[in-house]
Amino acid sequence: MKTLAKCYFGVIEKDLVSKKSLSPRQVAILSCIRAPHAQDFLFTIPIDGLGQRMNHRQFRYVLCYRLVVPMFSEGSICPSCNVHRMDIWGDHAVHFSSEVGVKFRHNLVRD
Repeated sequence: MKTLAKCYFGVIEKDLVSKKSLSPRQVAILSCIRAPHAQDFLFTIPIDGLGQRMNHRQFRYVLCYRLVVPMFSEGSICPSCNVHRMDIWGDHAVHFSSEVGVKFRHNLVRD
């Protein structure tokens, strides 16, 4: 899977850079996913007891984010906080921190 992803992103990056002007967001994502160990999450072993497992929905969102595929319709409300509006890329969800967020999971694994 990692080799396939590396080949895919290599072709996509060359094609996009040569034919289209990329937004700063797209350039940042492309450079991040090509960094060493950026795809290592594909090799991790799920450990349910530590909460180190992604369900199908989470995995789909990770792939959409990394492939720069819109995840939400324009103007939808955040399902976690029910206050802020989501952008189509899901950036609000990435920066959102709450009791059920990344910080909570990090602290659970750390402790």
